[in-house]
Amino acid sequence: MGPKIELNYVVSVRDDAASGKVQVTLDRSGTLWLTDRELADELATSLKDGELVAVEYVDQAKQIREVFPPVVDRIVALSEAGPEEPVEVQAMKRPSLLELRRDHPRFDELYEFLKECHRDKAETALAVFPGSRPIQDARLLSDKPK
Repeated sequence: MGPKIELNYVVSVRDDAASGKVQVTLDRSGTLWLTDRELADELATSLKDGELVAVEYVDQAKQIREVFPPVVDRIVALSEAGPEEPVEVQAMKRPSLLELRRDHPRFDELYEFLKECHRDKAETALAVFPGSRPIQDARLLSDKPK
């Protein structure tokens, strides 16, 4: 199975001296690991600031590969889901279109969620690799754990 990308709030970041790794607990993805100290510092800052982050990780190894900030915006337009074409998503503050591809493993779930966000004019966090268009995950900004 390939890498997963999910939007998460950081619950904890701690060094595991025995393994030489950093253990990161996330509100949705659970406990993951990393060896990159720079990424660990980034996640510790996100924890301190209460910021949402997009995390790419290898599911079976539970190893974090990359962390990046989400696109936070309101969805102003959403195309219909055709049989083969990606759904085009226009965010308010972003000049270029984003897209939800049909081959995304959670296409139906994410498409319904994006339609709700558009209807409700909700501030939405979108996991989109910097410089790219495909949406990997989506979450309401107000969906912060207590």
